[in-house]
Amino acid sequence: MKKKSITSYGLEVEVGEIGRKDAGGFLLTTPKEAVTFIKELNAGGIHPQLLAIANGSSHGNIYKDGVKVSQVSIDIHRTKEIADALRKEGLNARIAQHGITGTPIDLIATQFPKGDILKGNVATHWQNIVWDTVKVYEPALYSKVEKWVLEKYGEPGKSAEEVFGKGAKNAFKQFFAEMHAIDKSTVYAIEAMVYANALVFFRAFNSGGKAALINKKSSTIHLE
Repeated sequence: MKKKSITSYGLEVEVGEIGRKDAGGFLLTTPKEAVTFIKELNAGGIHPQLLAIANGSSHGNIYKDGVKVSQVSIDIHRTKEIADALRKEGLNARIAQHGITGTPIDLIATQFPKGDILKGNVATHWQNIVWDTVKVYEPALYSKVEKWVLEKYGEPGKSAEEVFGKGAKNAFKQFFAEMHAIDKSTVYAIEAMVYANALVFFRAFNSGGKAALINKKSSTIHLE
């Protein structure tokens, strides 16, 4: 039985290292690097749909002097340059934007190049919603988790806010049973918050009502 290439189901690749810096600041992917990378992959029979680039973003929550701040370091101009370079070369890969957590939603709505950025990663944003909700609805559990995170990942000179914001992702496994036993009202509150935030992201990315296109595309993929 002949099978479709894995790229038929969607493939994301990455050139550059997200969040990497030197003395001069963020190390950004260049248009030439992006074009060369995709061309070489294509020549080898690999045709990715998405390309993650280093364009000034960082994974997770961002902190300055121990306090969480907005993610406003994404270089929109460089992102557009890379997207334009790929398009001019007739390459089909579009941008996967890593590190959107903390990016002001109005910046996404007004500055992100629609049609060039086809995917945005906001996993930490949803994690923040969970912990913010648990803190109010399940204060005893939150205190237990917070104590564990601070004891395990605390470092001299780092605020408790930063330690928790960066280390709390590891608590889901540690407190698996407790997190899956939270009250239904807590679950409902989390779901409501996630739903409301998702609606805003859909509008900011101009992706509302596009699920039908995904279903149509998916229905054309078969094993042979």
